[in-house]
Amino acid sequence: MKNTKHKSLVLALVLLALLAAGVFVVTKLSGGRDRRIEKLIERYTTEPDQRTANRLVELVRTGSVPLETGDAILEALSRPTVHTRDSYAAGTEPLVSITYPCSLSFSFRGAKLRYSAGLYDHPSGKDFYFSASGNELGYKPQCLERHYRLRAYSLRAGMHNLTVRIHCALTPPKITKKWRWPSLRRFPRRLLPFKSSIAHADVAYECSHEFPLRLNIVDKEQELKVKLLSNEELDRKMNGAFTVRQVQPHSVQVAWATLRPVRKEGTVTSSYTDKGGMAYIGTTQFSLNSPPAHFAFEAIYRDGKTGREGPVKSGVVLKGCSATFGPAFNFSNCIREPGTHSGTLILRPSIKATRDYPEIQQMWGGTFEFPITFEAEKKSTKEQDRAPSPENDP
Repeated sequence: MKNTKHKSLVLALVLLALLAAGVFVVTKLSGGRDRRIEKLIERYTTEPDQRTANRLVELVRTGSVPLETGDAILEALSRPTVHTRDSYAAGTEPLVSITYPCSLSFSFRGAKLRYSAGLYDHPSGKDFYFSASGNELGYKPQCLERHYRLRAYSLRAGMHNLTVRIHCALTPPKITKKWRWPSLRRFPRRLLPFKSSIAHADVAYECSHEFPLRLNIVDKEQELKVKLLSNEELDRKMNGAFTVRQVQPHSVQVAWATLRPVRKEGTVTSSYTDKGGMAYIGTTQFSLNSPPAHFAFEAIYRDGKTGREGPVKSGVVLKGCSATFGPAFNFSNCIREPGTHSGTLILRPSIKATRDYPEIQQMWGGTFEFPITFEAEKKSTKEQDRAPSPENDP
């Protein structure tokens, strides 16, 4: 009798110890997951990188974290860098750029992301508002496509104290399992009851950001200009980041029209008439890979035979980013004769091209030059296209 009681007591103590150990392990595991998420958030906040961003996005877009943790993750992911110029000339359109360091995609079984950003002018009480909905922040990996621009209109001269307000809300789908019974529509694929996944919105992660901003509107003469940089070391690094290569032929078709007078019932009006067009076929492609400085350029083509010059393209490559241009370019400003043309493409720094990028306070002031060859093919005009053929002419 005593042995039976002793065994029962030992068994109860063992079960109690196992239960306590299970509770301890579960608590430690859950606490460990929370600590890992906190470390991921801290790592992304201090030094953002695409891999860490992808891991954090996966946690919130699937709705696999509690509401408080999801809010903290979304707050870290949606915190941008805000840029503006030191001063803008009165009468121009000041620009505030909101930039994200990584490409964030929240697409997952109907997840919905709502994003809004606005500028609030305290003295006038005006709001300059921008909003967007979709499943991505930052869009494509190119840095040039990670910007949301807020344009401020009709600001008077003087110093303006503004506030940038950003609100972000993510509604991830909630995945639940539901028993379904077999039916003739599923025969013979489903002969027994089965569980299926159903996605529906259940919780929304939300966060808001506010950034104070000072915008200085001055006279045109006092507006600060973009500074051009150039030295031996910087020139060497920029040339190392620049590459030119030959690829498969691509073409761009361009048509042009002229304004001509039209007489009708004693009055003279004007209308556009199509004068023709060209197809420019090129194989030359150039790239800038992680340059050490910003570079905003205008591409000028100089013909090898006539020496005639004309603008071809403009572009911006931000510091540390990469971009590729070509191989098809619009040469209609300088070449309108069919045939094979050879010349030089010159990339010159362009202050005008930096207009939409207030983060560019200074940039590289050097140039790139390289030979280029392309084909120009004449295209028929609209009048020729509409003209009846001899076979069908009555």
